[in-house]
Amino acid sequence: MTPTSFRSRAAGAAAAALPRPTDDAVAKFAGTVHKLHRMNPADLAELRRMNLDELDTPAFWRTAMRHVPAEFRTSDREDRAWAAILCGMAHLAPEHYKPNVPLSRALVKANVSTERVMTLAYATTHENLPAQLIRICQLLKTQGVGFDWRPIVDMLRDPENARRQLSQLARDHAVEGDRPHEHARSQDYLTSGDLSAHEAAAIASEDETFGDGW
Repeated sequence: MTPTSFRSRAAGAAAAALPRPTDDAVAKFAGTVHKLHRMNPADLAELRRMNLDELDTPAFWRTAMRHVPAEFRTSDREDRAWAAILCGMAHLAPEHYKPNVPLSRALVKANVSTERVMTLAYATTHENLPAQLIRICQLLKTQGVGFDWRPIVDMLRDPENARRQLSQLARDHAVEGDRPHEHARSQDYLTSGDLSAHEAAAIASEDETFGDGW
């Protein structure tokens, strides 16, 4: 292999390993909610009450404009997707971000039945998905259970794949519920072993600089 081809392959592998911009935004959203939970409960309550149709909540726009690249905010649908993510995190705080814990496993841990999850999956359309997601978060909050939001970004932003992903959620939940395993111990997401170094740095950076503009 020539040095040039080796460098090309190495560069390609490095690029593939880099987190997506949406992953970075999710981590920074999590840092924002963490800080609000500790220092600004009024803004956190504002996010919980957010109207996902009107999007007239200043705390949402401050966060979205700061952390979501412009190419991922090109339509009302995408704005509502990010609003649903921030609103859902606000409902779950402080257990709002558990990297590598799929939503299906979180629902099993919260003792939500497979029948209920299947009803949710097959009765949900892309139009009402954000509202259904908030209901899920309100349910998980009572059990103190969080999950990984990164796959949810794709589900909310992509109406073509939302139905397929919802069906997969129901199947994964059934498998998780039938398989005996020990769920990971609930930990603060800042110290979770599942949190990558990049995500920890993104959240720490947001935690340090949060006060500006709030």
